[in-house]
Amino acid sequence: MKRKVSILMIMLLLLFQNFAVFADNVTLDRDTAVTRAIESSNAKEDLNDSLKTLNGQVATLHNYAKQQKDGKSNYDSMVDMMNANNIPISDKYYYTAVEKYNYFYSMQIQYESVNAQYKALKDTVDTFDLQLEAGVDQLMTKLIYLNEMLVLQNDYVDIQLKLYKDAETQHDLGLLSENEYLDAKESYLKSLYSASQTYYSQQSLELQFKELLGLNVDDTLTLKDDYLSPDTNIETLDYYENLALENRNDIKSAKYALDAAYTTYDLNMRGLYDLTNKLRAQMAVDQAEAAYDAVKVAAHQDVLAAYNEVINAQKNLAISQKNYEIQLASQNQTKISYEQGLIKKTDLDLVNYATSASLEALKDQIRTVYLAVETINQSTVLE
Repeated sequence: MKRKVSILMIMLLLLFQNFAVFADNVTLDRDTAVTRAIESSNAKEDLNDSLKTLNGQVATLHNYAKQQKDGKSNYDSMVDMMNANNIPISDKYYYTAVEKYNYFYSMQIQYESVNAQYKALKDTVDTFDLQLEAGVDQLMTKLIYLNEMLVLQNDYVDIQLKLYKDAETQHDLGLLSENEYLDAKESYLKSLYSASQTYYSQQSLELQFKELLGLNVDDTLTLKDDYLSPDTNIETLDYYENLALENRNDIKSAKYALDAAYTTYDLNMRGLYDLTNKLRAQMAVDQAEAAYDAVKVAAHQDVLAAYNEVINAQKNLAISQKNYEIQLASQNQTKISYEQGLIKKTDLDLVNYATSASLEALKDQIRTVYLAVETINQSTVLE
């Protein structure tokens, strides 16, 4: 009996080894993270499948329209020949020809509609990597910040714990009032709560980041901060707005739809359709024109907001830099006071913590400038 259990355990162990996922230590810089996100994404493959389907529909409709066009041309030649020779055309032949005539235009109309969809989707596929890149930047900068803040807050918890224990000892000796003791305890508990909130935020964001990059949930990440050297030189607002009008996906998509509406209207006017179809074609043109104008207005607002975000980020960066310089001066003075025996070690620890926190705030603001500059560039392409 023991032998059977032993064999079973070995089999289970071997089975587990075959299917177990082992954690890795993964070091990532920005470019590596972007590459991993692109390679692990199934969305682009799905988009390409849809693009192939639309491309097939475009080719089919184009061929049908061409065939019908050839047939219409033959019919027109036949009518010209019969009229030139005073040959009467029967009503039956006429209406059959009208059906063929309008069928050609219906193929053309469908072709224009599907072709507009195809071109819009192709633009989405072409800029898919840029969209993923923006997502990686957003998550990675936040995760780097939370990682660094978590270390700082844990240090702060240690400082507050020491202050709380010192207060507890002095309170027990009757050297500290009840309110002072409770204040120290409350400060410690608040620091503990703040650190726990940061930890939960960091863990949640790290899971999202790993999922985006196709990593195992148990992998240990080391992130290199490539966001501390932003390009702070930007062009004029007009420059970005003109780029958006030329390159932005939603504007191009609306323009494709507008061009298709114009062509459809023209085909309806040339075809032998009834008045209802012609009125519908006119309404479609009106709607497409309104949509195109609305998209351009929205793009202007997006670009303007992104441009102002860069300006504000640069101003806030200057403020953060000044605050850090002030905190450094305070730290230096506190070190002198500590070396002279004028203050306690915990007083110096608190100032050191405040200086480190000020540095992290400065670094985070630098990353904010980086993202703002990226956003203004992306706003000229992505909606």
